[in-house]
Amino acid sequence: WFRTRSRKDLLRVQPPEPLYLGLSLNANRVTQLRLAYNNFAQVDGSLATEKLGQLLCSLGVNVTGRDLSSLLRDADADGSGTLDFEEFL
Repeated sequence: WFRTRSRKDLLRVQPPEPLYLGLSLNANRVTQLRLAYNNFAQVDGSLATEKLGQLLCSLGVNVTGRDLSSLLRDADADGSGTLDFEEFL
């Protein structure tokens, strides 16, 4: 009556959603953020400081100049002065 499951089926586990800034983002939201990012990114795919503020504003996040500088300093892991998409997330 009951179909038995194979051991392989029992071991199949969904990986958790990735965590960005302590938030769980699903693939759809990451895609939306990628599209927004691409609208403001430079030709090389990086995001300059002045464009970061515009991008955040377009997403409904208003930050002051001081907050923006602090955010960029904290997120810019490679010290390039710009953000790539992974640093942005």
